[in-house]
Amino acid sequence: SQVSDEIILSLDPVFDVDGQYGRPFKGLESEYRQLKYFKEKFAMVDPKTIVLGSERKMRGSGSKRQCVEVKDEMKYIPLLSTLERLLQNRTEIEKGHKSKDTILRDYCDGRKFSKHPLCSVSIQWLQVFLYYDDLELCNPLGSTSTTDDRLLGTTTRGG
Repeated sequence: SQVSDEIILSLDPVFDVDGQYGRPFKGLESEYRQLKYFKEKFAMVDPKTIVLGSERKMRGSGSKRQCVEVKDEMKYIPLLSTLERLLQNRTEIEKGHKSKDTILRDYCDGRKFSKHPLCSVSIQWLQVFLYYDDLELCNPLGSTSTTDDRLLGTTTRGG
């Protein structure tokens, strides 16, 4: 049908390897390049590591078993550093975050947000939403299957 042909033709630029969209991850092949890109384009803040403790465990097999120190660590992204990065770009804060149309993109577009006494007034202010949740990671491979409990926290800029 004619509609199908039009749709197929409109997708040609997406699948053109040498076109604008052909190699979306070009230049991001390594972890180093990815982190550099995120720091430049998104003002990424590096996570900090805190060692909570350590224990000695036997690792290896047969005659190659060794006693090694295994550290219990936690990683976090400092909230103050994140706020500093956000405040460096004042235009992002001043232009706001709420959608102008009726599409729900995040919490700021919802009914509860718009009816809240602080959020309903039209002043410019920085909102930071803090979320946390527990998650369990499982490694079923190998002779010793393990599970790790994690606490995941995130922040989102609002308003």
